[in-house]
Amino acid sequence: MPTILDSSFSLAPETTWPTAVTPIRAYEWYGDSSISWDAMPEQGEGIRKGSTTNLAERRRQGIGTGTVTTKTALMTRGDGHLWRACLGTGVHTVRSSPVSQQLFSLITPDTFMPSYTLQCLIADDGGTLRPHTFPGAMVKSWELDVPGNGMPTLQIEWLVRYMDTTIAATAVDSLYPAQVFTPSLTSPSLFMGRDAVSGGVTYGGTVTLPTTTALASGGSPDTQWTSFNLKVDNGLSSDDADQRLGGWNRAVTVKRSAQVSGNMRFTGSGGIALRDAYLQQKYAPLTFTLVSPELINGTTYATFQAVMPGTMLNSGPPPGPSADGPTMMEIEAEILGTVASGVGLYVALVTADTAL
Repeated sequence: MPTILDSSFSLAPETTWPTAVTPIRAYEWYGDSSISWDAMPEQGEGIRKGSTTNLAERRRQGIGTGTVTTKTALMTRGDGHLWRACLGTGVHTVRSSPVSQQLFSLITPDTFMPSYTLQCLIADDGGTLRPHTFPGAMVKSWELDVPGNGMPTLQIEWLVRYMDTTIAATAVDSLYPAQVFTPSLTSPSLFMGRDAVSGGVTYGGTVTLPTTTALASGGSPDTQWTSFNLKVDNGLSSDDADQRLGGWNRAVTVKRSAQVSGNMRFTGSGGIALRDAYLQQKYAPLTFTLVSPELINGTTYATFQAVMPGTMLNSGPPPGPSADGPTMMEIEAEILGTVASGVGLYVALVTADTAL
């Protein structure tokens, strides 16, 4: 019999918005994930002789709207569809089997975000799994949080316009990435913040952008980061959609803002470079790379990389003295495109996945 720990989250990309499709990938979601729904009912308020309240017969179902918030750990395999949903575009390329690379970039503002069918199976205390299916879901905003010595998490807010409780539950047991466990390999595994020690953070310098088969390279290394946080708002809202034929019209991206924040120790050239970048409002590339100990093949390890070709600091003044430990500097940067290249953010994954 299912228990409350058997609740699950799965999804699949849609061909036609918002036609529901059967989920193809399941994720290990956190307990603080949530579902929010506003049925938006309409109530007639006409006065009728003999009635002391509004009439039940004059109430109609509205066109509801809501959000599904999912939180997952950053995995070495299986996250491709999440990143495609977050950024808008994604390409899977086999480097040399079993090594593949997935490349994602922010979609242009005049293009529809990809839509997904989400299915959340919620177990009640009687042991019954209750399916809640959301066709036509799109990512409204997302946040990647990487503590310096903790576990990175990806929190996504999905904009949903339709909840169907009649679609049958899809069994998720086979939808998780197949777990491989040998004396030399555990896959998929979790990334950790300390994996940046093997990967690294660069700020400034010259960066070669990632391709479908190669990660970004170059930049000026900065070894003093202690945390990293990336937030993106895709600019979707329920106000962007018109009612047509009794339903919501598909929302388009009308605005996008992206910000990265983090903490670093104010020591050495790294602290000076960030201080001067803030004071002089310098435009500089920023890369953040996590290299997992998961060895895919030969000398290739599972890798996560976020690449921001150009950032400018919104905050980051010189810190004051500290008597309690290393002097820390908190910075917040805005991710910007350029006239030559409007793409402000890339995410690249080196993975053993065979498809998104």
